[in-house]
Amino acid sequence: MQPTDWTISLVNGVLINRSDYDDNVQLHVLDYGVMVRNLYPTSETTYPWHTIAQLKTEH
Repeated sequence: MQPTDWTISLVNGVLINRSDYDDNVQLHVLDYGVMVRNLYPTSETTYPWHTIAQLKTEH
């Protein structure tokens, strides 16, 4: 299965793209926002819903 491309558009105009990360990235949609987790090297960033203008996915 191919990974789905995704883009998080923040209200301040910043774009976070699937292509910014390697194959170890996970996107988690949570009650309070969206978390981008990189498994190696380990990093985790959460974007609360009020900071997100749009969450878009493409196959």
